[in-house]
Amino acid sequence: MSPGELPAGARERVILVGDPDWDTRTILIRALEHAGYLARAVDSGDALLDAAGGAGVDLIIAEIYLRCRSGRCTVQCIKRDPVLRFIPVLVYTSRVLPSDEQWAREIGAEGFLMKPARIDALVGTVGELLAKREEPRAAPTLSGDGRARPPRERRPRA
Repeated sequence: MSPGELPAGARERVILVGDPDWDTRTILIRALEHAGYLARAVDSGDALLDAAGGAGVDLIIAEIYLRCRSGRCTVQCIKRDPVLRFIPVLVYTSRVLPSDEQWAREIGAEGFLMKPARIDALVGTVGELLAKREEPRAAPTLSGDGRARPPRERRPRA
């Protein structure tokens, strides 16, 4: 199978890129499409929220510095939304403060990369985040009193 070619029966994963820089958006779109994803890009926080609300977005890549609405505000809105919060978010930013990665994790972003990252590292991170999203989740079970309880975490075997 060549780069960009999907296995039989596979659905293209849709990646939404929010970055104010045209060059960065273009590079990311080309790299993601070469890796077999369907990629769309926007340049502002408002446009990112609008596009994320459309059907079929599998992952969002967001810069902290976005127009109209900051990336911070945009990611917070996504993670607070009852529907959008399940879309994994990779913060890909030129910010260099250690507190930015901590902030991204605290609000629920599933990944964080500093610019410039190697394209293979970025595409690899996208693949890992999508694979985590695809992992089957165990359904809640009922306790003896009929109340639902969360599934037990699986621990890796030593």
